[in-house]
Amino acid sequence: ETNASQSTPLSHKQYYFTPISYAKKYSNMRRISIFLAVFFLLAAVWAKNEPQTDRIAVEPLSPQCLARQVNTLETTTCYQWNNQVPINGPSPYPCPCLDNDKDGGCFPGTGEVEKPNEFTLGFTDYTIGKDSTDEFSSLTAMAFTDNTNEIYVLSKAGLVFRVDTNTEKITKFHDFSDQVHNFGDYGGLSIEVHTDFKTNPFVYVSYVNGSLVEGNDINTLSFVKVLRLTSNNGVLSEQKIILGQTSLDSNPLCSSSHAGGALAMGHDGSLFITLGEGSHFDTDVMDFGQYQDRYPVSSRCGEFFPGQNMGAMKAQSLDTLGGKLIRIDPETGNGICSGNAKFSVYNPYCTPNMDLRSPRARIWALGFRNPFSMNVRPKQDNSETGPGVPYVGDVGLGSFEEINAVTQSGQNFGWPCWEGPLPMGGYKDSPLNDLANTTIVRPKDEQGNLINCPYVYKNVVTQHPIYYWSRYTHDMGGLYGEQYVLGAGFTGNCVSGVTFYTGDKYPPSFKNQVFFADYGTQWIKSFSTDGVDQFKSQFQFKDLSVPVVDLEINPKTGDVCYLELLGGVIHCLGYTNAAQPPFVVAGTNVTGGEAPLYVKFNLDGTYDPRANPTKFAVWNFGDGTPYVVDPNPTHVYNASGTYTATVYVNNGNFTTSKTVTIKVGDPVPTAIMTAPAAGNVDSFTFFNYKQEDLTFDASATGGTAPYTYYWDVYMVHTNHYHPQSSTNTNPNFVASLNDLGAASHIGERINFLVILKVTDAKGYTSQTYSRLNVDGWTSNAPKPSFVYSPDTGISAGQPVSFDASKTVDFDLDTITYVWDFGDGSVISFDPQQNNRFITHSYSQPGTYNVKLTTYDNWGVDAEATSVITVSAGYVQNPPDLTKFFEDLAAQPSTSSSTPIDQASTAPVIPVTTQMSGSSSLYTSISLIVSIAVSMVVLL
Repeated sequence: ETNASQSTPLSHKQYYFTPISYAKKYSNMRRISIFLAVFFLLAAVWAKNEPQTDRIAVEPLSPQCLARQVNTLETTTCYQWNNQVPINGPSPYPCPCLDNDKDGGCFPGTGEVEKPNEFTLGFTDYTIGKDSTDEFSSLTAMAFTDNTNEIYVLSKAGLVFRVDTNTEKITKFHDFSDQVHNFGDYGGLSIEVHTDFKTNPFVYVSYVNGSLVEGNDINTLSFVKVLRLTSNNGVLSEQKIILGQTSLDSNPLCSSSHAGGALAMGHDGSLFITLGEGSHFDTDVMDFGQYQDRYPVSSRCGEFFPGQNMGAMKAQSLDTLGGKLIRIDPETGNGICSGNAKFSVYNPYCTPNMDLRSPRARIWALGFRNPFSMNVRPKQDNSETGPGVPYVGDVGLGSFEEINAVTQSGQNFGWPCWEGPLPMGGYKDSPLNDLANTTIVRPKDEQGNLINCPYVYKNVVTQHPIYYWSRYTHDMGGLYGEQYVLGAGFTGNCVSGVTFYTGDKYPPSFKNQVFFADYGTQWIKSFSTDGVDQFKSQFQFKDLSVPVVDLEINPKTGDVCYLELLGGVIHCLGYTNAAQPPFVVAGTNVTGGEAPLYVKFNLDGTYDPRANPTKFAVWNFGDGTPYVVDPNPTHVYNASGTYTATVYVNNGNFTTSKTVTIKVGDPVPTAIMTAPAAGNVDSFTFFNYKQEDLTFDASATGGTAPYTYYWDVYMVHTNHYHPQSSTNTNPNFVASLNDLGAASHIGERINFLVILKVTDAKGYTSQTYSRLNVDGWTSNAPKPSFVYSPDTGISAGQPVSFDASKTVDFDLDTITYVWDFGDGSVISFDPQQNNRFITHSYSQPGTYNVKLTTYDNWGVDAEATSVITVSAGYVQNPPDLTKFFEDLAAQPSTSSSTPIDQASTAPVIPVTTQMSGSSSLYTSISLIVSIAVSMVVLL
């Protein structure tokens, strides 16, 4: 049976506009040229239905790339561009084209530029969850229950947490970290909850199982496992393995990435699971499952998964779960075929009396690479039957990120032969397509014919993604010589979330839009459809300063919510057209130390959701001294004790308060990293791939002994972090490059951020950083740019918003933003967020030179400057706050144990009018939780 209510999809060939060059490339496709006249006659018809972003510019192979193509001598070795790593040994095949083989300079397409979000001022970012621990970090997925006011959250390390949305209390629900292969991109993957959770209290968790080989090598052999956990009023009562009962009961993972693992409930109670093809993501040698000296462990794939060591081509085989979207009965894990009375729609490859745990019984769609994110589109009307339409976010390799709408069962989305709208250059041109090479295990069709990319182009109908975006601007080069970009006005490189807004609280134009996120470039955008799963228009929504790994809808409010990876924070985006409280971030330069303790307070990051001016910001230092009207005061604590400093920020309609706890009396520790560097994020230690071991040495001074140490090494791959590439709790240790994660990215543009956290016996902490760089790589300087608003009429005490989102790095490297506001205030490196968006308030009138320094992860820096003029404001002419504090004192007192990140709504000053009829949104916003300072990460 099929789902007749779903729309008819469009294929790659219906979109692809250059069949003539394609027919010339492959002799067994020359017959297509017979139909070229027809194709061109129909081009106008195709273009009518084609997304505007399909109109791209394509250039031929560069001279450098063509030169590599003539390398056919068996004695010649291909090398990575910096000549340090052989990429394919002596070979009769030509060397592949590399992204560095081109002169550069792409040609922008003629597509539609994204439309702006006209309602930015109405949205407020609020958080859910309080009293979190260090374990509540490096979060990878979340799931809201539909009728019990709970959120279940998964960490990369293999911990499941439960968040009560009424109290915001976070509790640990399950710890299965001893079963998880938490190396590289692996670990906890996704989490989902059953529909009607009150009746069906089941939590589904996917993760990468422990390594099948001795030791937890990063390039390992493993598989995805899915657990069904039963919740009894928030307490785990039962668990069951529904996928991955054995290594052959799931997708083979023969690398360090591409696990997939996204989970989503179908409308009919079935469970969708995405499974990656488990291949290597190198751009120099395409992974067809061939033996590679660089990966001796993962090259044993065929030993553990017989007949499945096909590399990325697993995605085109019906005899393996690699690179698939599967649909199973969530109670048993079986494929859904005839005879299962619970379902009326069956999977497309079912046959009578088949093994219901076989790949063909479970497969719903195929042709995926690393499908990390997924959600099922809500029903458009009650007549829609079956499991629904999954929208799958598939992370790309070369030039495109994809969102694929699986509108029919049995659809093939083309990987690895297609990416985005075009044939995937690396696999299309690979000599490993040669069927004369009998050392490679290949997929077979129903007649036993071997499948390679030329076969796919000729014989297989593959689906065009509903939406995709490019990794490149007009200043950058694409991979494999194609040199193309889109004209959408933005770039991205790692799709990390997709969801659907169907509520009524946002402006009407957002109704039924698809929201999607990018991990690498840290934004959320949206697009509209024509009602039948076809792209219509694209929109800006929100730029961020943190990496996002999941998008979901909060059923309690209807708001779009996102999960922050590095800081471990659940954010939601509320909207109202009415006045809103100010969003307050209270910061200090220190939170503890011996008396006398000098503390500099600040409100950097504070803003008003509707850009209303601040009427006053006043600090009560909690030690009996007079309050101070100033956004950035300095205060001296002369006596030992624990103090709660409170700031009140008023915008004329609401007052928001935030507290900061200051502990005076005890000495605080200082973390010292003596190796590999002096302990500064701007210290860069260089090493060579051939260097086997690196020494890590740490110590501490001050504070109270004994100390505990925690090393966290992030592998930095171009513009994104791979968290927990390596961790250690010893003050001194030796690690190989493989231990740090280098083995997963041989020949790639990587380096490492080393974070050391020291905790003393009384719980005080100190952190320091350093970077490790690979010798031989060159880097272009970033191109910094920033604007600020308001750009005129700035008065002392008013938040000024600084936006550096137009800064670019032509190498796609990670950018560190350091702000010097010219008044003695500096925003330095923060591993949790990159600070490309920040606000700052000036205390005094004057002229200030603002300097933005941008560093890439290779230590290359560049500066941009601007001059800001500030006039006198409420700091110089403070209002009479006597009545304000009298009213405040008459209210029930706030406990001194209020968390550091807790906010509350306080009375307004007498000269303003309290807004009446405040909605629950205001209450939610007033309970904003600051970003938790925790040090673990992903992807």
